[in-house]
Amino acid sequence: MELFEYAWVNLQIALNLSTNLLQGAIPETLSRLKDLEILDLSNNNLSGEIPESLTGMGSLNQLILSNNQLDGVIPDFKPYVSLNASGNPGHKIKTSEKLARKKGRQNGVIIVVGVGAFLLVSFIFFLLLFLSEPKRDRTRTISVQR
Repeated sequence: MELFEYAWVNLQIALNLSTNLLQGAIPETLSRLKDLEILDLSNNNLSGEIPESLTGMGSLNQLILSNNQLDGVIPDFKPYVSLNASGNPGHKIKTSEKLARKKGRQNGVIIVVGVGAFLLVSFIFFLLLFLSEPKRDRTRTISVQR
């Protein structure tokens, strides 16, 4: 039987498991603590990635994962969730926000290059159109009747 499977499902407010010599991956079953507001797993030896399932903890507003051995991408938590993941060695943790910013910059470059290419092709098209148009005789004949 899993530690969090039945006994603590209705646990509310806070669960502080900091400095408890915990090892291994963060258990997916923690996500069953739907009413939990604060989860502190700091100062342990937890490793691996932060489970995506933790983002489904609807009442969670503070997640403390500092000083462990975690790596990978931090899942997209709700904006009001305060997350502390500092002190994980090698600074391997990449937030999805940083990845989104990087992707946003890449998208910006693609848009600028695309617009520039469109303008260049348009300019060449109109230039060729102008140059291939037959020259009109610009002299006018004026007839005067008396």
